[in-house]
Amino acid sequence: MSGLKCNYCEQTFSRKRNLDRHLDTRRANENMCPKKRKTVRDEATGRPTYLCGKITCGLIFETAAERSVHEANHYAKCESDEQDALFCFKCDDCKKYFCEGRELERHKDQHRRDPSFVAREKRTDRQFLERDGTKVYTCEFCQKEFNSCGDANRHEFVSHADVPLLTTLTKQHFQHKSPLKPKHGFTPRALRPRNLAHSDMDTELDWMFQTYQLGKDIGDFIRDNPNQFNLYIGRDMTGSPDVSVRHQTGSSPLGEAADQDLVIVCLHREPFDGEWQEKTQQMRMFEACAIEVAMTDAEFKPVLGIPQYHVLNKQRERGEITHRSDKKLAKLFERGVTGFRWFCFEKECEGDCDAFIHPEWEKGQDLVVDMSRRAHRREVEEDDAMVDIPGPGTSKLTRPTSQDAIKSEVQRRIRHFRQEVKKHDPTHTVYTVITTDNQLFPPEKQSAVAICTNILEQEDKEMEIPVYTGVNGTEESERYHEDNEASSILKSVRTGRTAIQIGTQVFATRTLARKEEALRLLHSFLHMRFDTPNVKFNVLNIRMEWHSLLLCTDEEIKLAIRLAWIGIPPVTFGPLPPELKFPHGQYPVNLRRQVLDRNVKKI
Repeated sequence: MSGLKCNYCEQTFSRKRNLDRHLDTRRANENMCPKKRKTVRDEATGRPTYLCGKITCGLIFETAAERSVHEANHYAKCESDEQDALFCFKCDDCKKYFCEGRELERHKDQHRRDPSFVAREKRTDRQFLERDGTKVYTCEFCQKEFNSCGDANRHEFVSHADVPLLTTLTKQHFQHKSPLKPKHGFTPRALRPRNLAHSDMDTELDWMFQTYQLGKDIGDFIRDNPNQFNLYIGRDMTGSPDVSVRHQTGSSPLGEAADQDLVIVCLHREPFDGEWQEKTQQMRMFEACAIEVAMTDAEFKPVLGIPQYHVLNKQRERGEITHRSDKKLAKLFERGVTGFRWFCFEKECEGDCDAFIHPEWEKGQDLVVDMSRRAHRREVEEDDAMVDIPGPGTSKLTRPTSQDAIKSEVQRRIRHFRQEVKKHDPTHTVYTVITTDNQLFPPEKQSAVAICTNILEQEDKEMEIPVYTGVNGTEESERYHEDNEASSILKSVRTGRTAIQIGTQVFATRTLARKEEALRLLHSFLHMRFDTPNVKFNVLNIRMEWHSLLLCTDEEIKLAIRLAWIGIPPVTFGPLPPELKFPHGQYPVNLRRQVLDRNVKKI
C-alpha cells in the first residue's frame, strides 16, 4: 500500500489516479465520498459477485466491470425515471435528458455559445409495455419495438420526422451546379445541427439555387465557312442555354475548342416530355443515335453539294442503343453511310425539308454560349505560339454507291456494333475518395491503410479532410481522375494532397448508381451547413446532381436531409445504428471498417 488516502473518508488507494478519480466523484456527488460497495459471496462457488445498484433491478454480475457497463443503462430518460434512476443527466435550461455526462456537457456548451439554440423536443412520459420485467417502447408510426425510450425517440426522429421535400425543383434549380460558392450565399459550417422542424429550414435550402443567361447568331458564318465549323453532340439535363458545366471546368472537346478562342454556339435543343426517368432514357438514346450517325458520316468522303463538318465527339455511346433492333440500326447506319444534310439555313422553312436540325436562327445573339467562366485555360509558353485548330480529317473512306454495296456496308457495321456491345459492362460504381495533407500524412512513408489508421487515431482533433463522391462505369473509374482537368480530385492532389479511395459500391445499372450519387451529394452539401466537432469531412464535389435526384423517392430524399441536419458526416469513425444509414448500409462510409477490411487504396 502506498499510503495514498482520502482526507475526508480515510479510504486508501494504491495509485494516485484512483485517488483523483475518487475525489472527482466526490465533487460531482455534492461533496460526499462514494462508498465502496460490498460484494456478495456466491453460495455455490464462494466467489464474490456484484449486485446492480438499482434496487428494482437485482441483477448479479461476476465482475465489477460488467456491473458498471450494465448500470450505465440505468439513467433517467424522462421525469418519471428520476427517482429510480442511478444517473440523471438533465439540462437545466431545456429539461432535455442525456445518457451520459459528456453528452450533457456538450449540449450545455451549445447553449453557452448560442443562446438561441433549440434542442430537439424531448419526449416525456412516453408510453411503454412491460414484458418479462423489461420496458418495451413502440414506434407510433411503424410499430417497431425498442428496449429504451431514447432509442425509440431517435428512431422516430430519423425515420419519420417530416422534412420539407425538394419537390419544387425546376429548370432554374438545375442550372445551379455549384452550391458551395460564397456568391450564392453559402457560409460553410455556419450552423449547429438541429431539429428538422426548425422554422428556418426552407430558407436555408434556398442557397443551392441559381440561373444563368447567354447567346449570339452565327448561321451565315456556318453556311459560308463549313470548313471552319466543328460539330459537337451532347446532352444537358437543364433548360439553360448554357452547356454542361464539365465543359467549363476541365478537359473536354468544347473546352479545348474554347481554349483555342473558338466561339461555342448552341444551335439546337431537342425537347423531351414525360416522367424524368423516361425522359432521361430518351435523351440518352437520341444523343447516342446522333453521335453514331455523325461519326459514321465523318469516316467517309463528303457528298457533293452537302457540307461535311468535323465532329468533335471522341467516342460512341453504344450502350444506350443496344436494345434497338437490327432493322432500326440499319436505318441509322444507312444514314451515316450515304450522307445527309445537318442544318437548314432557310429561316422561313417550317421543318419539312431533309435537314436533320432546324436551328432557330431568329434568336440571334442568344445562340452564343458564354465560356468566360471556364476556369482551366491552356498555358502557352510564348504569346505568339501557334495552336492547332480542329478541322476535317484527311483520311476518308469512299462511300458505296450501289444499293448492294450500301446494304453490305450497313450489315458489316451492325455485326461490328453487336461485337462491341458484348464488351460493354453495364454496371456502375459509386466511390468515395478522401484527400489527405502530405505534410500531416507523408504518402512516401505510409500506405493508404497506415494513413487512414492515423486519421482514426486523431478522431478528437480539429482537422478538415476533403471527401469526394463519384460514379463511373466500372471500367472507367480507375483512370477517370488521372488526366481529367475537370476532376476535383486531381486539382486537390496538385495542391499537395494524396487521394485515397475509401469505399466503393457497385450498382447493376447507371440509373441506380446515379440515384445513389445524387442522394450522397445532397447529404454532403447539406452537411456542410453545420458545424460539427472534431474532424470535418468537407465535400470536394463542385456541383449537385439535381436531375438524378428526381429519380429518387420522397423517403430516400427525406433520409438524406435528416442525416445532414442531425450532424451525421459522409464518413464516420465507427458503426452507426441502421436508422442512421442508407438502407443498403454502406453509407455513410465507416472508415474504421474499411481499414480493418483493407478496402482503402491510393489512386
